[in-house]
Amino acid sequence: MSVLDVTRQRSAFTDALRPPPGYVLGACIGTTYSLDFELFTAVLLAVVGADVEEPLNNAPAVLTTVARLRSRLRVFVNGGSLHPPATTNRLFALYDRLLRPKTMESGAFHPKVWALRFDPVARPERHGVEPIYRLLTASRNLTDSGCWELGALFEGARQAGAQKFGSEVSAFCRKVAASRDLPRALWKLIEELKSVEFTAPREAAKGLRFDWQWPTDRVLINRLPRTMSRALLISPFLRADFLKRLCDRTDELILVSRQDELDQLSDEAYARLPGARVFVVSADADEDVPSLDLHAKLLAWESGDESETLIGSANATGPGWGCGSNANCEAMVSLRPGLGVDAVVKAFVSPAKDQLQPWIETYVRQPDIVDPEKEITKRLENFKRLLRADQIRGEYDSTKKTLRLLAPSTVGAQGWPAGMCAEIIPLLQRDQAIRADYRLVYGSGAVFPGIDLEDVAAFAYIVISNEHHKDIELPFVVQFELNLGARDADDRDKAVNARLLEGVDVRSLLLDVLAGLPGGTSRPSGDRHSGGGQAGEPLLRRATIERILEACTADPSRVNEVEAVLAACGDAANMSAFREFWTVFQESLEEESASV
Repeated sequence: MSVLDVTRQRSAFTDALRPPPGYVLGACIGTTYSLDFELFTAVLLAVVGADVEEPLNNAPAVLTTVARLRSRLRVFVNGGSLHPPATTNRLFALYDRLLRPKTMESGAFHPKVWALRFDPVARPERHGVEPIYRLLTASRNLTDSGCWELGALFEGARQAGAQKFGSEVSAFCRKVAASRDLPRALWKLIEELKSVEFTAPREAAKGLRFDWQWPTDRVLINRLPRTMSRALLISPFLRADFLKRLCDRTDELILVSRQDELDQLSDEAYARLPGARVFVVSADADEDVPSLDLHAKLLAWESGDESETLIGSANATGPGWGCGSNANCEAMVSLRPGLGVDAVVKAFVSPAKDQLQPWIETYVRQPDIVDPEKEITKRLENFKRLLRADQIRGEYDSTKKTLRLLAPSTVGAQGWPAGMCAEIIPLLQRDQAIRADYRLVYGSGAVFPGIDLEDVAAFAYIVISNEHHKDIELPFVVQFELNLGARDADDRDKAVNARLLEGVDVRSLLLDVLAGLPGGTSRPSGDRHSGGGQAGEPLLRRATIERILEACTADPSRVNEVEAVLAACGDAANMSAFREFWTVFQESLEEESASV
């Protein structure tokens, strides 16, 4: 558990998703509240084991990776919580194949759970090796945040019969991912999770539980005992409704949060805290530990001989724990006996009596000063919550090259807030300065002309502002339902890939793919199998049939990479023999699949 040594056990989020040596990703379901397109790109490359510098400048690596993952990965994101990318990149058009928005009727979609299966590379010497299953439950969103984060990672293997922990993970994934277009590999993963026995660390020697919350169905607050002698709460966000519940159940409370969150508590709520030890994460940097904001969530409690630690996504709020009328979707892991209140305090708060960690300060209440700019931003955030509930759909007309965005009048029915402005534009057209008034989507639609097929993506860029404070804007991205059928969507991908691969040596790229290099990354220039050689040399003379069979058998997702490259650039010179072979190879694979 990294919390026990926060200065030395910090690790990159992408490292937690990389396959072990000798394994490839078989299936993955991920959840997050918010998402950066740039970090999502890094995650895609990580799950296939690629190590690519500046991935957004390496289109072949990314597009071949997306081709591999189309039938193996889905990431579910809270609706309207996609962050605008720093720059527009045509690669993002392909991400609507992998991302799925989740809009809750009440509350937010807030879990940060990753369930993965890694399959052994299919080679004779690895015959009989079993897949590895991995679960990550954390506080970390798919953003470039540099905050203090906390997560718990478990690995396991399938056993005979149902396993309680794995069954709860399976039930959560089924609830989140259930849809008609979920790939078969992911349904298979959900079913397999029921029988996975995850290895419990020493902190869970007495019990390991996966707790999750779904609005109107189940709430996390019911998982806490009615009485606790001691409790330690670490949370970046606080609300009086949850604090009241916790204080009523706890004799001794230790609280770590943020200065602004504690300052905004009402006098009534603050009056419950004098008996508590309250700390905040400092804004001052240290020589060994940089200044970081707090985003970790942890609740540890003790009562007699019983103790438990809960780690995951839930903030100390009513929606986070299901205390009020609204409830988020959340996920936590519970460990018994847990990390121990004293151990966490020593590691993160106070290493010795009368001594604090360099990033911790004792809380001193300050007046909650009203910041006009912050108040305007808060009103914009409330307006954003209304807009992201809209179920926008996109209608693309390939003949007229127009994209029309429409939505039911969700906000209109409630009344458009006075003074609020909103503009919308397809994400890949963001730099063209042709934003439309958002309210057009409630009528005949906001129409955007002159959009080629390779520039169509199911993402819209929205900017909201207040007419009295035009200098303060709040941009965000939503994913909408696009009217492309399966064939049209494949044609779109083909057109996107063709543009991205302009000027790329197709034969070199295919040689790298068939050599098993992650994500189509390039070989060193001195490698005798690299893309140099004689310009007119047929591909099959350099990529032998044996090598092709070995690569595509060891990792069947390589087939999808080759297909994507051929669809985009199959007319390249000296490719006819390879295309003829590949057609026969594909037919034999389909026959074999049909006979299984």
